[in-house]
Amino acid sequence: MLKKVINNTIWLSLEQILRLGLGFFVGAWLARYLQPQQYGLLNYTMGFVGLFSPLAYLNDLNQIVVRDITLESSDKNEIIGTSFTLKLLGSLITIFLSTVTIILLRPNDNLSQSLIIILSFSTIFYSFNTIDCWFQQQIKSKYTVIAKNITFIFITLGRILLISTNAPLIAFAWVMFVEGALSSIALVIAYYISGQALTKWKFCFKRAKKLLKDSWTLILSGLAISIYLRIDQTMLGQIIGDYEVGIYSVAVRLSELCCFLPSAFVTSVFSSIIQAKEKGDTEFYRRLQQLFDIMVLMAYGFAILMIFSSKILVNLVYGEHYAATTNVVAVHIWSIIFMFLGFAKNIWVIAENQGAYTLTSTVIGAIMNIFLNLWLIPSYQAIGAAIATIISYGFADYISCLFYKPARPIFGMITKSLTLTSCISRILRK
Repeated sequence: MLKKVINNTIWLSLEQILRLGLGFFVGAWLARYLQPQQYGLLNYTMGFVGLFSPLAYLNDLNQIVVRDITLESSDKNEIIGTSFTLKLLGSLITIFLSTVTIILLRPNDNLSQSLIIILSFSTIFYSFNTIDCWFQQQIKSKYTVIAKNITFIFITLGRILLISTNAPLIAFAWVMFVEGALSSIALVIAYYISGQALTKWKFCFKRAKKLLKDSWTLILSGLAISIYLRIDQTMLGQIIGDYEVGIYSVAVRLSELCCFLPSAFVTSVFSSIIQAKEKGDTEFYRRLQQLFDIMVLMAYGFAILMIFSSKILVNLVYGEHYAATTNVVAVHIWSIIFMFLGFAKNIWVIAENQGAYTLTSTVIGAIMNIFLNLWLIPSYQAIGAAIATIISYGFADYISCLFYKPARPIFGMITKSLTLTSCISRILRK
């Protein structure tokens, strides 16, 4: 079993590395080709659909599906078939909400409307990601990784071809649609090769009620997180314009580039810290404090490095048209401190079963982000959106702990990490 888990982790890591590395450079090439105005419009429409797409993805439902397949393997086809139907219905709701909202917000912008319709219809294909739940339960993620990576490589080559032939903006939206279709086909083929069949799937209303009952808080949390992460680009495009979204989007990409290592690190130590709780709260919180310290040190290191290198990096990778991004990066990069701490705090949330607290803090953070953007964007544009992101992230992952009694020890631990007092005292003791 241990060997299967290790192999499964390696396959998942390879997928992330391939997508992060190749995706970053092709994405930068695309940004240079489209330039800030069109690149901003593309990111605006992607972010716009992203506000509603959690209803189609239902990613948090996947954990429940994997659990139920494990506990009720004889009902596998009913569980997968019901989950597939729920996601399909979610995608139809996403298409309706995205289309109606963009028509109301940009009634005379035919290009924006076309992009939104194409991108929203692509969410239909995410219904087939239910297949991945079965492979996860079987610890056979290599099948889905191979399928998705083959599709990713073909689509990447397609993007390069479009850039080389001076294709219009709408062509890149169609590529995303095709990517969803090809990924679905590849997953279905992998499912059949493994000896399974879609024709055996069946929908059960009782099962649907159970799945939604077990996951509704996670689904709402996913919607809040989506607003939390994407509303800045949408509001920036609506209030200022698409050019400013292009500048801001590059800053976000550079900040996100720093997140792979801490995310992978937290995933690696997750089980050992959870197991430490069995030895008692003292050992559990000691290990958690160490993790907070490491996350903060990583964040400070990445932030300082990015501030000093962003001007060279932006000019080299994205070109002179994105020179204004440097100032935005200098502000937005500090949001990774709370992102990294959020990765670590999630271990405490799971260990102490504090999902309701996470939902509440995320919803408040999302609402705060909206009002801060309304206040700051008109005066400070992209930098205002970056400031709003830092404040709302800081509240959701740090300040909110102070107002929730069970989380107050976490507030103290994070404070020690942010001020480096925990690291310094550990060094002095040694």
